[in-house]
Amino acid sequence: MAPQKSSVALVVLLVSTGCVLAQHPRIPIAPCSGAPMTASPTNRITTGATARLGGIPLPFVGTNNQPACPKIVSKQSRQSVGCNTNAGEVYTYSNTFPVLQIYPVTSVLVQWELLDHNRQKITCFTIPARIV
Repeated sequence: MAPQKSSVALVVLLVSTGCVLAQHPRIPIAPCSGAPMTASPTNRITTGATARLGGIPLPFVGTNNQPACPKIVSKQSRQSVGCNTNAGEVYTYSNTFPVLQIYPVTSVLVQWELLDHNRQKITCFTIPARIV
């Protein structure tokens, strides 16, 4: 595997009846077109991440199909809840992933997804990024 340039951190707030994207004052984060922003009970949540370069989605190495449940915490207690979410509760999902040396220096639109056990989108958002 190529050496790492740096890493990217992602945070999204999940509510079991919907999703609220945490906003950074200088970074626009938007829901993906057609993303349901809802969660139904599941015992497995995985990740998916692509970078759109010239309109072509390219995968980020090592980010797809990774377990997300260990990275979901209760916003109130700050304790890990795994996939055990309750209606009306607010949760935070956060993650980092490496930016590898093999990635070109360019601007991209990153699409990050959380997927249920059937690989259906629970939520999805896009964020502009610059790989340097």
